[in-house]
Amino acid sequence: RARRALQARRPRSTFGWLWAGQTASVMGDQVTLIALPLVAVAHAGGSTTDVAVVATLLKLPFLVLGLPAGVWVTRWGLGRSMLGADLVRLVVLGVITALVLVQGEFPVAVLMAAAALIGSATVFFQIAYQSIVPEVVPDRAGWHAANLRLTLSESWGMLAGPALGGLLIGVWSLGVALGVDALTFAISAATLVAVTLSLPPPARR
Repeated sequence: RARRALQARRPRSTFGWLWAGQTASVMGDQVTLIALPLVAVAHAGGSTTDVAVVATLLKLPFLVLGLPAGVWVTRWGLGRSMLGADLVRLVVLGVITALVLVQGEFPVAVLMAAAALIGSATVFFQIAYQSIVPEVVPDRAGWHAANLRLTLSESWGMLAGPALGGLLIGVWSLGVALGVDALTFAISAATLVAVTLSLPPPARR
């Protein structure tokens, strides 16, 4: 019953959940790009090269996983792929936040592995994100407006995210910035639960 009710309200409520969650997720992406390389220096004893490696590992999966990820996302379902990617990033950032706040120092290799996992999850998220509007908004006339809203949110997130990350780090600490970053992915994951409940299961092929 709950699934049918959500499907009936899909044109408005489902896209609203998607829009709100992805605004938070984009902000989190940008905070990650600012905070994670700084953790390499402040808490992992990393060198300049290590900082560059961490930053590269956040982006390298787009080159390696871009094509095969499209096939996997189609099989798993767009909403489910986005939800899974958010949960992976939430868990990884939660672990790094705990290490920063509780342990203080840890090997830079742990941070590199975390960056690779976050970058890989982001690939799956972005590929699904770029294709999900037609599933969430059945009316073709609403696709342009929906994509415009998501694009505007992404642009504002890319603009405000680094500023938010710098503010959190400057006023509080890297640990707080990472905690807020993890929170944005938790918000995104929570909204995606509502989205995935309203979407049909992926086609079996």
